[in-house]
Amino acid sequence: MKIFYISKYATPSKDGNSDRKYILSKYMNRHTDKVTLIYSRSNGKKYKSSLKLFQKEIFEGLECIRINGITLKQMGVNFRRMFSWIQFEINLFLFFIFLPKSKRPDVVIASSFSLFTFYTVAILKKIYKFKMLVEVRDICPQTEVEFGRIKESGIIYKIFKYIELFGYKHADKIFSTIPKFDDYLKTQGFLDKDFLCIPQGFDREYIPSLKTKGAPNENFTVMYAGTIGEVNLVEEICIAAEQLQNTNIRFIVYGDGPLKENLRQKYSHLQNLDFKGIVSKREIAEILMEADLLVNMWADKSVYQYGVSPNKWIDYMLAAVPVLVTYNGHQSIINEAGCGWFIKANDPKLMAEKILEISKMSPTELRQIGLNGRKYAIENLDYEILANKLLNFIYE
Repeated sequence: MKIFYISKYATPSKDGNSDRKYILSKYMNRHTDKVTLIYSRSNGKKYKSSLKLFQKEIFEGLECIRINGITLKQMGVNFRRMFSWIQFEINLFLFFIFLPKSKRPDVVIASSFSLFTFYTVAILKKIYKFKMLVEVRDICPQTEVEFGRIKESGIIYKIFKYIELFGYKHADKIFSTIPKFDDYLKTQGFLDKDFLCIPQGFDREYIPSLKTKGAPNENFTVMYAGTIGEVNLVEEICIAAEQLQNTNIRFIVYGDGPLKENLRQKYSHLQNLDFKGIVSKREIAEILMEADLLVNMWADKSVYQYGVSPNKWIDYMLAAVPVLVTYNGHQSIINEAGCGWFIKANDPKLMAEKILEISKMSPTELRQIGLNGRKYAIENLDYEILANKLLNFIYE
């Protein structure tokens, strides 16, 4: 069985910095006849310019096809990025036209984002008679509406919504990182679509080795690692730090983003709050293990009623450190693993109170809670395990 996994923003790499689509493809390729990952030159990475329609490379035995396109310097919603979506779909269609009959796929996975790939693959399905799976990692365009990026009355929303539903209609099966996405499908009129949740995971070939915890430090370290932007709500950490100035609790923020300098200056008076820079994926895995508590903040949005599955939780769990999440949506993974706590979103005072409460727990108890997360991740979120589940879902 030949499987094409198409995702505009997939990022193959030989150094362990690849994304979900590449890793799933890599492991599926080891257990089936042939998997090909197809992605775009316009994925935010730097590649040499070329006049060829596509470039073929082999990564870890996996055939990867990079469709030509313009380079992107920024990833927000802008004209250049939207043009790259259309360009990718046109070139993808041409790629199929020139594809020899012997190399045509039996199954094609169309992964969002961009939603336009749903439409292109659905049209190609009618021509080439393959089976189509849709992968959903974000409920678009509803998420864009709730965060104020587009208006529900606008033409962009209407185009995206049409393509979204067109993709679901023509998909033979659907899988998603979102645990309750099947409930969302029912609200859209799709009552009988075969669905499987494939959460975010990790590549076992690059799992960080566990550090031995030394003697308890006199300070209790709370850490966040990730983007510092509007949707990440990092200011809630700053407010919590302000409320806990007269304690032994220290806050460290790793990462970068448009709000970093503003927050650094606004809260420069806090002695218990430090902003650090960006570090590599391997370095951050080591750094996370030095924390006593890892935090993640979410906005109070109705779209989260169907759940989330962020990469951040996987990184946190593999660090074997307890996790505190401010979140009002469907709870999964953290509670299932017994490795942390969910509390109400958008309430920095409550967050500070919970952090103070956790800081008074014994180091032994906290260590066990953290180890629960690592154990759960290794047993359930290994991408080789998830790839086998996806393959079984395809073969059924």
